[in-house]
Amino acid sequence: GGSHSWKAGGIDTNYLDRFEAQNGSLRLIERTDLANMGKTATLSDFLTWSEENYEADHYALIIYGNGANSAYGVAHDDPYANESLNLQRISTAIDNANIEFDIIIYWISFIVILRLFEFVVQIFKSTVWNQYFWYFYTLRSLIVFHN
Repeated sequence: GGSHSWKAGGIDTNYLDRFEAQNGSLRLIERTDLANMGKTATLSDFLTWSEENYEADHYALIIYGNGANSAYGVAHDDPYANESLNLQRISTAIDNANIEFDIIIYWISFIVILRLFEFVVQIFKSTVWNQYFWYFYTLRSLIVFHN
């Protein structure tokens, strides 16, 4: 999922592949059927799989990609009509995976960050997000929330 083509070699667009990055190279860990990257269930499955396969004392989540805004989402999936992850879908996926993150990085364009900050301040008090992280980091700012 994610793209019709990849610049990196060894990535087959007919499958959903999970790779481990080490020393500047990718090693294929798992190959499954394609899945829509813009769906809550796909992100939740990945988060759960990650925790089960990479046990750790601390976890971080990085959501990277260009986005229209916080309502329309980021990480657009080309093969699935550019469906994307908006904040509600990300929040639901985190809630479903039930993982406590030390930090969540939402790495998007600066213009989107300005719109996003106001939105996050509003939803932070009324959603499950405050159960899962203490810091909200964006490309050009650090926003610290205290539970």
